[in-house]
This record gives sequence, structure tokens and C-alpha cells, in this order.
Amino acid sequence: MDTGVVDPNFPQSGAILIDKPEGITSTDVIYKLKKSLSAGSRLPWGFKIGHSGTLDPFATGLMVVFYGEATKLSNAYLRSKKSYSGRIFLGTQTDTADYTGKLVAETPVPRLALGDWQAMADTFVKEAYLQTPPMYSAKRVDGMHLYHIAREGREVEREALLKKIFSFKLTRPCAPDLDFEVSCESGTYVRTIAEDLAKKAGTVGHLKSLRRTVSSDFSIQDAVPLADVATKLSSAEDASQFPFLYPLPKVATHLPAVNIAPEDEESLRRGHTIASRALLDKFQKSHPDAIYGFLRALDGFPVGLVHDFKLQRILNRT
Repeated sequence: MDTGVVDPNFPQSGAILIDKPEGITSTDVIYKLKKSLSAGSRLPWGFKIGHSGTLDPFATGLMVVFYGEATKLSNAYLRSKKSYSGRIFLGTQTDTADYTGKLVAETPVPRLALGDWQAMADTFVKEAYLQTPPMYSAKRVDGMHLYHIAREGREVEREALLKKIFSFKLTRPCAPDLDFEVSCESGTYVRTIAEDLAKKAGTVGHLKSLRRTVSSDFSIQDAVPLADVATKLSSAEDASQFPFLYPLPKVATHLPAVNIAPEDEESLRRGHTIASRALLDKFQKSHPDAIYGFLRALDGFPVGLVHDFKLQRILNRT
């Protein structure tokens, strides 16, 4: 690969918005993008790339892929709000809680009106929701991924975690199918929400489909199918016309920020502790409830990523 950059308009750090197809892993998406970026000589050798939240192979929809300095924002996006649409199939339960799994139980489906189903869905929003991670998940117990344990035919005890569900709307009450739209905090398993809703109604269920529609400040409407993105990245086409490409200054603009002067940016980059503390105090006074935020240069560049009022990362201009 040529270590130069063919297209001078290609930003050296940013986000790529992918509409992930069904049937591939999130790792597959990263591999394909890395291969395309290399083939098109878009970035220097050894560039960093990663995503802001895994989608199961059966799921489709929005994946925010960071590259370059923008990979330093991954944690801020991993912990952001996500929204999904999908379909629950009632009356049958699988070991993976989705249609790809093995059938493990069947029960009758009660005849309920939409209002009854919606009333049960509303409890996920109005009441504290404790969710037990599914066995087929990447969560670790005693150093092992749960899905590895599940594939060995074993089940282990998992701690139920409090999860925030911001909205949960049912849109198709035609048993055995229930269409839904849900917005929740990161780390929430929508497969488990489907199972727990069915359980409230005295039956079982699993996900028939799942599509991520929102990740933090990005929408599926801004994403482009993976195959199209890969083709464009590996071509010689001018990247300034790529709608799926967001340069670093346009990423995470939803996060709170305080502007800093050029001399402050220089102090941060030199690691001056007193100057950094003063800027962090200013940020905390301006945004006392913030979890993540930026110390932002006057030209809009996010110089420092703030987490819990501490300077977590310095982002370099490339």
C-alpha cells in the first residue's frame, strides 16, 4: 500500500456511518472498511479504526465507525443512548433470544389488546428495570465471555443490572408478532427486553428482527450501506462528496463544551497541570451535570475529551 494519501480532501480523523447488513459481525464491518481504506490509499499505514457499539450478526442498522484520532471518542459513544426498531415473535423461546437460536420452549400467546401490551411496555420506562445479561452475549464472567460458556452447554449466575429505558412503543399488536421502537442506555440487551415483555404477559418470545436507528447524535438516515461505502473508499473518487464521512470536528458536537484560547490549547498539549485544572474547573462550572464533554478550540476542534471532570484524552490535529 502507498503510505501517502491519494485524496487530499480525505480527513485524517473522523467517523464513517455504516448501515450494517444482516448476517455479518461488527468485526467483519471493521475488516472490510480497513481493507477498503487501505486499497484506496486513503490513510497512512497503521491507522487506527474501531466502532462505537457492537451489533449482533442478525441485526442491521447504524454503526458509527471511528478512525484516526476519533477512536479516542469510542467510550463516549459506547455509553451513549441508542434507539432500535424491531419485531418480537411471541410464543416461542430460543437459547439466543433471537431467531438464529435453537428452540427451547413454546407457550400459548394471550389475546391482548394493544393498550394492554403498551401498558406492560410502559412499565419498562416508568419503573426501575433490572436486566440480567443473556448467556449468549459478550459480557465476561470470571474472565470468560458468556457466549463461550453457553456454547459449552453451561449456564452461570449473572448479576442483574439497572438499565434505563427512555421510551418503549409498540406499533403492531398482531399476535404472534409485536413491532416495537425502543430507546435505551448503552449496554442494554434488546433481546432480553423482548423476553422480559413476553414474560410479563405470561408467555415467551424472541426477536425476529432488530435494527439500530440512532446512536447518540447520529441517525440511520445519515448512514450508507456497507457495500456502497466500501466501494467508494477503495476508489479514487473525491472524498469531499462522501455523505457518510464526518471529519473529527463534526463528531460528538452534541456533547457540552467550553471554548479555549490558542494559548490554552498549547498548555494542554504541553501537559501543564495548573492550566489544565483551571480549564476543567471552568468546564465543571459551565456544565455541572455533564459526564462527557470537550475543551474545544475556537475553530471548533475538540482538543481535550473530558470525562467526570477529568481530562481523559488529548486529540491531536492531523
